[in-house]
Formats: sequence, C-alpha cells, structure tokens
Amino acid sequence: MTDTRYWERVGFRITLEQGHELISRMDHTGAGKVLDDDIEEFVAPDTPTPEVLSDELDSLFSADDDGRTISDDNAAIISLMTFEQGRKQFILDQKAEGLTLEEAKEAYENAKATMVREHLGLPDPETEEE
Repeated sequence: MTDTRYWERVGFRITLEQGHELISRMDHTGAGKVLDDDIEEFVAPDTPTPEVLSDELDSLFSADDDGRTISDDNAAIISLMTFEQGRKQFILDQKAEGLTLEEAKEAYENAKATMVREHLGLPDPETEEE
C-alpha cells in the first residue's frame, strides 16, 4: 500500500511523490492578490519557497500519520469535478434514452445543480416555492 499523508496546505491526502509534483506546479512568484478580511483590501500573498514547501512535506512524511482524510467540502468538490468530467457521456446517455440534445444538456445542468444544492444543504427551489 502507498504511504499517504493529509497535507493541510492542499486539503487532501497525498503521496510524497504527489506532494513534490504539486510543489513543482505551484506558482512561486507571488503573483496575484488575496483579500485580507481584516483590512478589507487585496494584498500580495505570502508565497512559500519550494524549499520551505519541501521541508514541510518532508516533516509531514517523517511524522506518524494523523489519520485525517479529505474534508467533506473537498470530497464534494472532487465528486462534482468527477461528475463534470463525465458530462459528455451523461448527455449521450440522456440522448440514448430519448431526450433531445437541449433536453439532455438541461438534465445535466439540473443534476449538477442538485449535487451542489445537496452539499450546501439548500432546499429544492421547487419545494421552496410551495
């Protein structure tokens, strides 16, 4: 079995190799801005260097596994991303069941909206109107 750890910085479990891959893909230039809620302004983020991130990753993997798993929010995001990757097949399946292309696309959007609504705990708009 592959050794994994929950890396707080990314919000899910990774292998050491995946961690180093993520570090190599991160933007280390400090480009962009983030909202600082305390002062209600956009500021340049503190961007750790690849060396700092590698040290963080090495520390993570040299320590005992804390057993954490992916957060519910991240699990929902991954589930939705997986659903979106299957968009074309979903639409084709709906067409095979007799829907028009537009109806199939609408069915896809409705299914996606239902997933989001359920995760956020929002009521169904149809039952909300009653």
